Amino acid sequence: MNDYVLSGLLLCYGPLALTIIGFVVFAAITDAGVTRTYLRRLDLRPESEQPELPEPLVKVRTVARTPSGMRVTLIPGEGGGSTQVMAEGTPAPVAPEKPAPKAVAAGDDLTVIEGIGPKMAAALNAAGLNTYDKVASSTEDALRGAIEAAGMRLSPTLSTWPAQARLAAAGQWDELKRFQAELGRKPGAS
Repeated sequence: MNDYVLSGLLLCYGPLALTIIGFVVFAAITDAGVTRTYLRRLDLRPESEQPELPEPLVKVRTVARTPSGMRVTLIPGEGGGSTQVMAEGTPAPVAPEKPAPKAVAAGDDLTVIEGIGPKMAAALNAAGLNTYDKVASSTEDALRGAIEAAGMRLSPTLSTWPAQARLAAAGQWDELKRFQAELGRKPGAS
């Protein structure tokens, strides 16, 4: 009867035991490779003797994925300091409020363009896009770059800014209001 009990146990629990053993062996093999890779990069010297780190490559706030697929946010350090990495779902650190970029003198009031508020206008001014003519002759990529350089989110009406700026540069204010009304928003609101 002992043979029957042993056969039953092996039949029921044998596949489970093989699966668990296989998982443990696989984890040990793959973890050893990962540990070796990271330990190879580890500098064992005291912090005072380690060379100075290069300037961080991240210049603006960026969302990225790690090799394991986890989404992280890379936040550049102040004044060339180290880059912070935050996993998705962690609260953002409270950063001191940055002063708005100084407006360039002798520019046009870009806030009459739908989607450009005072902060967005300041970002465009800082990039040298301070007149209706300059915005009208800019590409979407140039406008997008100016806004991203200021660390701001893009406006959904960005693609219409050159057309709106052309109307404003020509002094066609009624046509501009009609165009803005077609965008589905109240004319003149930003």
